[in-house]
Amino acid sequence: KKLLLLIFEEPNNSNVVMQTLFDARMTSNLGIGYACNHTIMKKPITRGKLAGTRNKSYFEVSQRLNTGDLIYGYLVGLIEGDGWFSISKKGESLLYEFGIELGIKDVQLIYKIKDLLGVGVVSFRKSVNRPETVFFKIRNKSHLISVILPILDKYPAGQFRKLSFVGSKLSNYGDLHKLEKGMDNRVAKSVISEARKVQWAHKTVKVQRVDGSWQVGGSSCLRCTLTDFVRNFQVKILSNQINKKRYYSTVNKAQKFIMNPWFLTGFSDGEAFFLINFDENQKYSTGWRVKIEFGINLHKKDVAILESIKNFLGVGKLYHSENKIYYRVQAIKDLKIIIDHFDNYPLITQKQADYLLFKMAFNSIINKEHLNYENFLKLVAIKASMNRGLSLNLKAAFPEIIPVTRPVVVDQTIKDPQWLAGFTSREGCFLVTVFKSKTTKTGQGVKLTFQLTQHIRDEQLLKSLIEYFEAGNIYKYNEAIDFRITKLEKIIEKIIPFFDKYPILGVKSQDYQDFKKVTFLTKDKAHLSLEGLETIILIKNRMNKGRE
Repeated sequence: KKLLLLIFEEPNNSNVVMQTLFDARMTSNLGIGYACNHTIMKKPITRGKLAGTRNKSYFEVSQRLNTGDLIYGYLVGLIEGDGWFSISKKGESLLYEFGIELGIKDVQLIYKIKDLLGVGVVSFRKSVNRPETVFFKIRNKSHLISVILPILDKYPAGQFRKLSFVGSKLSNYGDLHKLEKGMDNRVAKSVISEARKVQWAHKTVKVQRVDGSWQVGGSSCLRCTLTDFVRNFQVKILSNQINKKRYYSTVNKAQKFIMNPWFLTGFSDGEAFFLINFDENQKYSTGWRVKIEFGINLHKKDVAILESIKNFLGVGKLYHSENKIYYRVQAIKDLKIIIDHFDNYPLITQKQADYLLFKMAFNSIINKEHLNYENFLKLVAIKASMNRGLSLNLKAAFPEIIPVTRPVVVDQTIKDPQWLAGFTSREGCFLVTVFKSKTTKTGQGVKLTFQLTQHIRDEQLLKSLIEYFEAGNIYKYNEAIDFRITKLEKIIEKIIPFFDKYPILGVKSQDYQDFKKVTFLTKDKAHLSLEGLETIILIKNRMNKGRE
């Protein structure tokens, strides 16, 4: 793992070297940022095989990559090296496809892209004559328009490819955008047929893996480079042959989310548990074996978070089931690291009480007190005060046990904003509601809600959020309590800046990004038009439980 840092003091020289690296098929291997007249390349996210330098071209300062968001900037770089967009005609139907293909070793990166975008499917290809590959594809036209095109509009790449062609009906981005929205089949036929007539204006420039007009079973298919989608992009690239060379990169599996200790505590306040278990075993003098453990259970989509937690703490194991992934720390020497973490970065929900009881049990085991029957019963009394108390079997085995006094959690002050980012990553909810309205021409209105829900025993903590955000209200029902912010101006002023600075991790980050999109669409009053409302409904339907 090496850090590659290239600093160019002369802009023209940096352009030459940047072009060489891009042509060398290293776009997807590097995160790229600009500072004044310097070009900085940061630690590679994937390990790639250099394909060799190709013929050079130049790009101007105005054509540099947009690096306002390094995640999407990296994605655009990856698309530039390994992505495609195809328009195919089968019968009278027009089919669309965006995709990225990588070597099978990059499967985790492909799933991360799918989680980032919140749409698309993952598939695999394996054959005798070539290495196994993994694909990420989007074929839903509405997803292409609402998800992919905005990214490529904002983060243009590949404009250094000074290519043009003769005769294509795809004369500009606008035509392609109209085609995406469903122009009639006469245009589609023209586009497909004219693709055969493409001629390169600059023969010296080579384009990797963008070639691809083909026919399968009577169906014509035109493959276009993704850079053609950039608004006001003057270069139109189509092709009529397939580049048979293929290069592969691999993801650095150790590179996951950068875990902040306060984020971990907030996340644990929302999802972690501390357990004391007893198993009957006559090998022990008490007749019982004592096991204690710390754990977190998540859906398999959030495997990256648990891997990051495991890497951050340096202890524990991950276990998988069909749809779940489980993080467990059970060894006493490893649990010492857990104790040290939560002593230094304490929990602030009522789960802190469970932790303090768990720590008492841990110290008893460390000192081997649990091997004495009298002290063993103290552990049973501790368990009786934790979580849901004793099971029916344990109650029957120890009917005289009196639970120890449960600690009272008084200090519920949020000591670091990363705690709230971690807590929201588990307990937060970003909601978009479309309701009937008599005051709009569309007959429908849009309401946005940021919400955190807890048991009523953490009422004080949620009330403190009103002061923390200087916004919101508390709502109680049964044994639960909600903190909600629903005013659009407060969401724009407080919530969006906060979570942009202290990001949510995992699948919920996709809901936040969609929530953010709808927030600004609503701010711009897009919801007052039918087209804008349809876009918002589309985004809403893929959020939360509607996400693939």
